[in-house]
Amino acid sequence: MSSTVTAARFPSFFFNGVWQGLKTALVPHACISDPLPPMPTVRDWLQAHGGTGMDADAFDRCESEWYELLELRERQMNVFLAGLFVGTLVYAIAMLALLALVGWLLYSLVPFDGFGRFVDWVRG
Repeated sequence: MSSTVTAARFPSFFFNGVWQGLKTALVPHACISDPLPPMPTVRDWLQAHGGTGMDADAFDRCESEWYELLELRERQMNVFLAGLFVGTLVYAIAMLALLALVGWLLYSLVPFDGFGRFVDWVRG
């Protein structure tokens, strides 16, 4: 991993969260999947940077890159969760708008002169 952390893929994590939020709202048994690749183990990370025999400067670089990776993963997950929230919110707003539309259509299309006449109409 380079020493510079970029946020180039944050929109993809956000839209992935929006998509999964909509999917979990629409499909009752849908599962949310983790968008991040698995984190390397500390042993694998140390081996990739020279093992346990590295000097203090190399270890400091290795440690700073490890914490940089953790910070990047935390920011990516926060962006994903924000997208998940937005997706669920979009679904809720769409359902409320649909409910309002159906209510308005019923109000405008069905002749309604009072609750008693509506009950008589329902009873036949």
